[in-house]
Amino acid sequence: MVKLVFLHLSDYAFLLENGTPGIVGIFVKLRASKLPAIRNNIGAVAKFSFGEEIKSCSVMMKIFSPDGEVVAESSEAKIGPSSGKELGFVTNIPSVKMEKDGTYTAEIYVDSKKIGEECFTLEIANPK
Repeated sequence: MVKLVFLHLSDYAFLLENGTPGIVGIFVKLRASKLPAIRNNIGAVAKFSFGEEIKSCSVMMKIFSPDGEVVAESSEAKIGPSSGKELGFVTNIPSVKMEKDGTYTAEIYVDSKKIGEECFTLEIANPK
């Protein structure tokens, strides 16, 4: 059974040469001056625990609006195989358009099954 160890949302996510994930600007709250808000990039770093030797699997992330509509999704990535019991995932979704303020949810999927989620809030700065 796959378990999500962590999921961090950030300005940008990447892998170092040795395979270690790197992240710039972890966030749980975003501010925009107006709507719609366009985010140049939303990065994500996740770690999964498999409890057994890992075959290969597909991983993807979807971002949902406060109304439950999909506003962005990553391309599907293949990870594994590995002799270990944990694997990481890094993705970046460019040009995310957010039409409403409120709580957005990033859901992570392994082999098309939802494994976990992380929420963030979009606030409008100085609303008039």
